[in-house]
Amino acid sequence: MSGTTLDPESEFIKRETVGIFLEAVLKLSGDNAYILRLYIEGFDEDMIAEFFGISKMAVKSRLNRTREEIANYVKRKTERSDFGGRPIFKEDRMGLL
Repeated sequence: MSGTTLDPESEFIKRETVGIFLEAVLKLSGDNAYILRLYIEGFDEDMIAEFFGISKMAVKSRLNRTREEIANYVKRKTERSDFGGRPIFKEDRMGLL
């Protein structure tokens, strides 16, 4: 890290957003959850496709749908929370939208 420190409010917002993101990932189920976990672990799309017996394009599509699902979950959760009258989540803050 660059050594820059966030003000307490920004640090709190960052921790809350990361917590909600992890919550969303843990709520995933089924093949899409496994595909995401394998991808995070470093398996490439070809390896995942072979393991599941699907095409590489299907893996990419599932990863994209899962990313959208996580982004929507984070957005829904953070829109309900506000600090000082403003939402804690700004559009594309984490590069998810």
